[in-house]
Amino acid sequence: MTDDVVCEREFNTVIDGEVVPILVQWMKPTHEGLHWRCDYSIAWPDRPVRRFHAMGVDSAQALILALYMVRAELETAPSPVRWFDNEADLGLPAFEATGERDPG
Repeated sequence: MTDDVVCEREFNTVIDGEVVPILVQWMKPTHEGLHWRCDYSIAWPDRPVRRFHAMGVDSAQALILALYMVRAELETAPSPVRWFDNEADLGLPAFEATGERDPG
């Protein structure tokens, strides 16, 4: 890991019958004007590295939103992505509908 990498996780997928790794890295959030930015990268085995970012009002929100964004990208990949061999849970936060409504 480099100094800018806050955390990383290796996922896997199957391509042509072979299990191949997908390395995801989340970078240290940086302050940009009024907002914070958290860059991340997904090293796909069969396409270019995906580099993108999430923005938040503070560093925690930027990192959390980057975790959500990675989950969404992995869940919509052409081949199923797994954290452990047969584990369907990616171990990343997911949006959940609570059914609660704004009283105002």
